[in-house]
Amino acid sequence: MAEVVQNAIEGYIQDLSTLERYELFTSNEIKSILSKRTEFEYRLRKRQKSKDDFLRYIAYEESLLKLIRIRREKSTLEIDRSEVEKSVIEQIRKLYEFTINKFKSDIPLWLSYISFSKGQNHLDHVSKIYFRMIQVHNKDWLWLQFAKFEFEEKASSETARKIFLRAISFHPESQQIWHEYFRFELLYCSKIRKRYMIITDAMETSEKTEIDFKQSNDGIWNGQLAIVVYTHAIDSCSDFEFAIRFLEICYKFDSEIVQKAKETILDDLKTRFGSCEDYWNVIALDKMHLYKQMVRYAKNPLTTEQQLSLKQKSFVESISIFEKACHNFENTKMWSHYINFRLADLKDTTNSQILARKISEIIFTIEKLWKEQKIELDIFKEWIKLIYSCNKKDVNTIQKLKRILKEASDRWPENLSLHLFIACLMSKLRLPVNEIDKFFQDSLYYRFTKVDKYNMDVMIDFWQLYIDWSISVKQSYHKIMKVINQLNRVCINAPRQMSEHFKTKLLTTIYHVFGIDKTRSYYESNKTVSPISMTFIQKMMVVEKHYSEMQEEGFIDLNERLKTLHEDLVHHFGMKDVQIWLDYIRHMMSVDMVKVGPLYDRALRNLDSSLCQQFVQQYSLLRSTHSPSTNTNEI
Repeated sequence: MAEVVQNAIEGYIQDLSTLERYELFTSNEIKSILSKRTEFEYRLRKRQKSKDDFLRYIAYEESLLKLIRIRREKSTLEIDRSEVEKSVIEQIRKLYEFTINKFKSDIPLWLSYISFSKGQNHLDHVSKIYFRMIQVHNKDWLWLQFAKFEFEEKASSETARKIFLRAISFHPESQQIWHEYFRFELLYCSKIRKRYMIITDAMETSEKTEIDFKQSNDGIWNGQLAIVVYTHAIDSCSDFEFAIRFLEICYKFDSEIVQKAKETILDDLKTRFGSCEDYWNVIALDKMHLYKQMVRYAKNPLTTEQQLSLKQKSFVESISIFEKACHNFENTKMWSHYINFRLADLKDTTNSQILARKISEIIFTIEKLWKEQKIELDIFKEWIKLIYSCNKKDVNTIQKLKRILKEASDRWPENLSLHLFIACLMSKLRLPVNEIDKFFQDSLYYRFTKVDKYNMDVMIDFWQLYIDWSISVKQSYHKIMKVINQLNRVCINAPRQMSEHFKTKLLTTIYHVFGIDKTRSYYESNKTVSPISMTFIQKMMVVEKHYSEMQEEGFIDLNERLKTLHEDLVHHFGMKDVQIWLDYIRHMMSVDMVKVGPLYDRALRNLDSSLCQQFVQQYSLLRSTHSPSTNTNEI
């Protein structure tokens, strides 16, 4: 092995001497580079080879290459770049090849090799690496990267098209490949048109007219290749959402380029989904997308008046299609599409008078649908938000909202998110406290008592809202603790995360609202309630320290309380956690060094045997670096 390494090092000497000759590196630096390379070469030839050794060697050589470039730019001598960099670049390539042959399954390694080769502008070599990589890793996203590279960086449309076709033969079920292939053909069409515009700018009118006529009948010019892609794509997947994605891609291009492709897609959708509400939603929205395309890709920028006129015309056409569809279907889904369209339009409306009129129209329409029970829950929530935002201070509006919320609770009695929404709104309305409190109790005490991993996040928000509202309206300590006790009962059968969340959070809340005595009482009554939480005990330590800092005296009392809390920690978690013993010892070092020794022995007796060595090492470090802590504790 030594002979092989020596031969390799001798091969580097001549190349490195060139760097010294151009005064890029000193003699000592060259010796250091040789020494480092020797070390790496020996590591690569071990019997048990480590990928990290290969990666470190590559990283070292890449850093060396960067340093050479920096010093070459700063040098006053005329230096041939290829002469000083070529050997290092070849060395890095050899290392990548050697490493990849050993660890072919490492995709990030392949991609690093590609990134390096791109940085050297070795684009033909990048193509070869991609080709080798996809033979080993036949993944759809790698095929897409390969095709994108060929089209965007090598400007090779034909090669990119062949790659897409090859990718589809391996992954005919990949929706992403079909969509990107479709996008590619549209980009290719756009590219051809831009070239044509540049070429024909200098032509005479007669010549340009003749070419225009020929181009208008050309399949590629009109996006026929993209249409072929779509036709084959829907044979592999007949899903509606899959087809709609092609339409969304069309909206990113000039309407002239995608006109025939859009017509093909819409005709296909009508044939296959003409009796579906989603199809009519797409048809109606298409009018607004067309308006945006015309504004974005107009040959001559449109004036504000022209844009508004075009937008209004498209909006009216969309409304007409929606109203016709709603009349034909007369169901909740179609009306939801229509209302969502009207709500989205509000965000683009800047004129306050027009905005107020549109809001009134939407509120009136939804109210009619509400009475006919043709409204989905999401639309209901948006309706309530509109009513509240427009007339939140009006007494009649508040009474109207109160009635509607009661009806909604009866209409969707088992919907947890709805009742949370109602509770949020009720807490903002000027309603009697007892009414709001009764709603919370009916919902959380009787209707929604089961917590699982699916509804836990909503239940946490619901209970948190109840507690925050109770505090904000200055409920008595007795009433708030009644709520907390009920919450604790719910948490017993809930996922552990819910209990840990509330036990720690409530500790801080009670401290700030009711003081230290109530906080200590809450801690004592809950510290052994399952699940026992380390963060709960640690938060109590923070509370005690904060309280002590607020007092003029009480340092001795604090030490005793912290000692008790440390005892709680080691009692429950002392077998598996080294850090809590170290924290306990650190505390005792600042209080009474005599007790540190017995505490150390106790830790060794209680800790799991596999953790004792770690504890001894960290304890020794603590002894050598210990100094009394003066950190301020914040809640």
